[in-house]
Amino acid sequence: DNPSVVAADLHNEPHGQATWADGNQATDWKAAAERIGNAVQSVNPNWLLIVEGVENSSEGTYWWGGNLDGVKTDPVDFNIDNKLVYSVHDYPPSMAGFGWFNDPSYPNNMKDIWTDAWGWIVQKDIAPVLVGEFGTKLETSQDKQWLDAMVKYMDGDYNGDGKSDLAAGDQGVSFTYWAWSPGSGDTGGIMTDDWAVNSAKMSAIEPALFDGTIA
Repeated sequence: DNPSVVAADLHNEPHGQATWADGNQATDWKAAAERIGNAVQSVNPNWLLIVEGVENSSEGTYWWGGNLDGVKTDPVDFNIDNKLVYSVHDYPPSMAGFGWFNDPSYPNNMKDIWTDAWGWIVQKDIAPVLVGEFGTKLETSQDKQWLDAMVKYMDGDYNGDGKSDLAAGDQGVSFTYWAWSPGSGDTGGIMTDDWAVNSAKMSAIEPALFDGTIA
């Protein structure tokens, strides 16, 4: 009955041996998410249930918790509908050396990477997607390019032409920046070490912030 609690992220960053819908009870994260989610719904049917991806699939490797390839053939199905939110974690070149960061067209190629990884779920209106973690210290030009492209994509510019592809009145993808506090060794925070607002980061993400009021 606490109105400030609206959702549960069922497990942080499934990776390594985690699989999707392969029937192996020891590793099948999709099946486990359904068991967990249905148990939560039996207690509180109102919560949103956030399901991250895995790391590896037959189509390739992505960030921990970010590989949602399995949704194409085996989407999550809870007992109570319209409570599912898929979630991904997505990071810049300073965090890992994925090949797409070395593509000659970078950062323009990133829109296709994101669409293939998770954007298609939003664009096809299959389910909401929460970018549950993304962030950078903004210490390299590559990271700055990445964050600029990421914010534009989350704000609805899916084809990279500088214009929103959202229908009138629609909002972009929801997100939570990692991290709010300054303690992350990988990304720093929205807050600096002296607990002031990092104006560069706020300016970067501001275009994609929620535009409007909640009744």
